[in-house]
Amino acid sequence: MLALLTRALPYSHDGDFMIFEGNRYSRKGFLFKSFAMSAVITEGVKPTLSELEKFEDQPEGIDLEVVTETTGKEREHNLQAGDNVEVCEGELINLQGKILSVDGNKITIMPKHEDLKDPLEFPAHELRKYFRMGDHVKVIAGRFEGDTGLIVRVEENFVILFSDLTMHE
Repeated sequence: MLALLTRALPYSHDGDFMIFEGNRYSRKGFLFKSFAMSAVITEGVKPTLSELEKFEDQPEGIDLEVVTETTGKEREHNLQAGDNVEVCEGELINLQGKILSVDGNKITIMPKHEDLKDPLEFPAHELRKYFRMGDHVKVIAGRFEGDTGLIVRVEENFVILFSDLTMHE
């Protein structure tokens, strides 16, 4: 038999905030917490327009045209120094290497090729991350976003991951 819980959950008000289980929430449902500044990471954070809009009914002081124009020029990749990459466009397609530095969308790599000993520069869109069996990774986008695990097989454009959490492929 299914029993429905009809009892209201206890909460109180504190000005514009609702207090529930000792936490302060805005009317939109945002949780307000205090953190030490040393615990907050602010470098490299570039919120999207939709994220900014969630925090304000009418974004003040934001020129929407400027925001959309600059997003195309901003870094559109998640490559960083130390990543193993493979060239996926251009004359050097399939060349592998390790990223030495990242300057916006200009990536400098050290190629893993016996005839190439000097660093090479590529636009970010010509590179993709390269993974090997046995690498431990975290999924950063898509249906399995946030999952971590061990790569058990590498296909051309995807990998098979053995999940740490579910212990399944």
